[in-house]
Parts: sequence; C-alpha cells; structure tokens
Amino acid sequence: GMFFSTNKFTNGPEVNSLKDLKNFKICGVRGNDYSTLGLSMNDFFTTGNTIEQVLIMLNVGRCEIVVSSMEPIYGSILVGNSMVPDNVSSIPIPNSENPDFSIFISKGSP
Repeated sequence: GMFFSTNKFTNGPEVNSLKDLKNFKICGVRGNDYSTLGLSMNDFFTTGNTIEQVLIMLNVGRCEIVVSSMEPIYGSILVGNSMVPDNVSSIPIPNSENPDFSIFISKGSP
C-alpha cells in the first residue's frame, strides 16, 4: 500500500502504476527490500529505522508517501498501539500485485 498525508493529498496522490511512485518524495524503512516494487534505496528521499518513524516523517511533511504493507500498520490499531497519525491515510498501489511478506519471530518471544 501507499500511505500519504491528507493535508497534502486530500484524495490521495495520483499513482496509476509502480513507475509513478518515483514521482514523489518517498520515505522508507532502512534495510527493507523494496525491489518487488521496482524501487531501490536510491529512489528514497529519506529513511528511518522503523515504520513508525517514517509515518511520523510523513505526518510532518518530510516526505510525500510511504510505501509499506498495510496490514501490520493497521494491525497496530487492533493491539492498542496505533502508529498511524490522524492525518495519514492509505490506498492500495494501483495495478500492482501484493508482494511477498516475510516475518521473523524470535524463539524467545512470548
């Protein structure tokens, strides 16, 4: 999905394909693999260490969009730890397939 500030894009940025993403200042999470979206780290305007950090950057106008899986971010709401600022919304990236999503869980995790 693509996260954006409703302060800047009331109805969302105009994106019709993955190639259109490069027309925006993108925030990303340092170390994430965005190659399935045709993006390299050179395509990012700025990065942060966590998705929460980049959503805050988006919220304060440091970038125009954040590209990320939507489910983990909205799942944070369900566990009472919402990381989505009030003026941030999201839409699926048009004409793109859902990328594979991998997660690693520590054996020591409760």
